[in-house]
Amino acid sequence: MDLASREQELCWLSEGVLPQGEAWIFDDGEVRGAMLLGENQLYGFCVAPGARGRGIGSALLAFAQVQRDLLRLCPYVQQQGIAFLRRRGFRTIAKQLDERSGRPRLMMVAAPSQGYFSG
Repeated sequence: MDLASREQELCWLSEGVLPQGEAWIFDDGEVRGAMLLGENQLYGFCVAPGARGRGIGSALLAFAQVQRDLLRLCPYVQQQGIAFLRRRGFRTIAKQLDERSGRPRLMMVAAPSQGYFSG
């Protein structure tokens, strides 16, 4: 992603998404993961590269799924983590072109009963 695209994305997040969502941080003395959770939308989700494989992403997703009856997100098709999301109950319901970036995205959804930590 070039600098202009990154700046547009940050502008969209700060002006459009942040006022509507909740930012959650995984912090065990150091910030290792974060997510931006909207009404039924996971707008952003990340785990620090050095912290991957320790269950942090699973813990963040489990928390999000407990907080919302239905959870959807739209990761870029080429983005790492699609298999991770599928293993945790997310399924693809559509493929669309992102208006801002022109890149293809998946629309994925998971209900609590479909989630990895349901029950």
